[in-house]
Amino acid sequence: MNSRNSRKSQNESRGRTARRESSGKKRSEQKPSARSSSAKNLSVARAPRGGLSFFLGIIIFLLAALNIGLVFKSYAQNLGQLNALRNQEAELIQKKADLENDISRWSDDAYVTAQARKRLGFVFPGERSVLVKNAPQDAQHNSTEEKSRTEDKKLPWYNEILYAMESTDRAENPNGATSQAQ
Repeated sequence: MNSRNSRKSQNESRGRTARRESSGKKRSEQKPSARSSSAKNLSVARAPRGGLSFFLGIIIFLLAALNIGLVFKSYAQNLGQLNALRNQEAELIQKKADLENDISRWSDDAYVTAQARKRLGFVFPGERSVLVKNAPQDAQHNSTEEKSRTEDKKLPWYNEILYAMESTDRAENPNGATSQAQ
């Protein structure tokens, strides 16, 4: 048995050396038909794969770039909305502080009394209210200066209505005569 095993191993070793020698030959020494057919198979198999994988890679890259661009656009829009809301919050806080200040002023009886006298022309019992219609020129000149300094002050709504009615009556009757139903 030992002799058989030794023969097999010798034959196998001879086969390996023969294969090594044949693989060690240069490609130019190989048969041209075998080389060209294997090259054709490789070129045919790899050419569509290479082009297809290239285009798929480009498409995936473009989709990824588009996705990243959309994310940044969304981020910028959200950041703009956040800043607008912060500005609006600051304005609302300021408005709230102003309104709380007004509430505290209107809680004071002295302020309410002063506003009633100023805006509505109220007087205390025993006082007389004086309204000068035809003031002298000096007084009118002073009043126009005050009006120019305080342009923001307007007449109360009811005084504006009365003034509009009086001016309409004057425009209809320039002679001062009242028109009656004829």
